[in-house]
Amino acid sequence: MGFSPSAQPILRQLQQSGLVEAIRWPEPVESSAANDDPQNAPGPWLKHRWDGASAVLAVGACGLVTRLIAPLLGDKNRDPAVLVIDPRGRFVIPLLGGHGAGGERLSQEVAALLGAEVVITGSSGAEGRLDLDSFGSTWGWRRGSGDWNGLMRQLAGGSWPLVHQSQGLTLWQSLDAVADPGDAIAHESGACDDADGGLRIGAERGPGCRWHPPCLWLGLGCERDTSESLLERLVEDTL
Repeated sequence: MGFSPSAQPILRQLQQSGLVEAIRWPEPVESSAANDDPQNAPGPWLKHRWDGASAVLAVGACGLVTRLIAPLLGDKNRDPAVLVIDPRGRFVIPLLGGHGAGGERLSQEVAALLGAEVVITGSSGAEGRLDLDSFGSTWGWRRGSGDWNGLMRQLAGGSWPLVHQSQGLTLWQSLDAVADPGDAIAHESGACDDADGGLRIGAERGPGCRWHPPCLWLGLGCERDTSESLLERLVEDTL
C-alpha cells in the first residue's frame, strides 16, 4: 500500500513481481477521489484485509505505518508481517513479525527486487544469529508447543539452549548463523528424557520448545478401486 504519488514506482515493481495480491494505489494530489470513497482511505482499506493477510508492504514513513497498524494489532502469532519501504526504494524495514510471520525473509526478497538494503533491528537478525523460533518453517517443519519467548531471551543473553534432535535434517547446524554450541546438541535415535526442556526436533510431544519435521509415514491397505476421498476421510477420522 502507498500513501502518496511518490510510492507508485515502487508499487508497480511489487505488482509486476507477483509478490502482492492487492494494492492500495495512492490518489493523485489534485484528486478528491479518496474523499469520495472512504473505503479507499488507508485505515479502512487495511482493516478490511488485515485478518486474511500474511504480510503488509507499506511504502511510506515508519511513524505513519505504526500509527496505522496500532489499532489492528492482536496476537504476535496471528498478526501478519509488516514491512516498510521508503519511497525511493533504498531501505526495507521488517517492522512487525520478523520471525514468526516471516517478515525478515520477505524483506530479503523485496530488497533483492528493489536493489535495496534491509534494516533489521531484531537481536537475532541484527547479530547474524539463527532465529530458532522460525527457521524450521522454511524446511517444512511445523512449530509445536513451548516457551518460545523464553528460548529467544535465553539466546539473546548469549546462552545456547540444549538441543535434542531425533529426526529431520541436521544441515542447519552447520549454517554460519549458528554459533558453535559445542556439546549443546545431542543426536538421539529414539525418545529422550524430557526433563531438561530446551529445543527439541522430532515427532514427540512434551516439554520444551518443539519443531516437528515431516518424519512419520502412514501406511494402509484397501480393496481395489477404493476412492481416494474415502481413504482421505478414513485417515482424517482415525487421526
